[in-house]
Amino acid sequence: MAAVPGLQPVLAELDRRYRSLTPRERDVMKLVVAGRLNKQIAAELGTSEITVKVHRAHVMQTMKAGSLAELVRFVERLGPASGADSPTSPTSVAAARQGRSTRGSPT
Repeated sequence: MAAVPGLQPVLAELDRRYRSLTPRERDVMKLVVAGRLNKQIAAELGTSEITVKVHRAHVMQTMKAGSLAELVRFVERLGPASGADSPTSPTSVAAARQGRSTRGSPT
């Protein structure tokens, strides 16, 4: 498949934004794009729902995502090489439906 002109700088910028997130913000982002509720994320990460909301807001701001749908598209564009799990991978979707994380599960 031929490279789309202008796409590489866009991906580089998304990667730069992603890498500027803290590890905890990355954890929150992965769970958010997998469809988890703030309350579920808080329980899994052992923190308060308010803290999750703060992290989520910072993720949206840092990634420059105007909506959750846009954040999901950004993560899909970043792909697995960035460490951002694709929220639409079969493993992620099944895990979200069952209320569990995909961390440590085989792909």
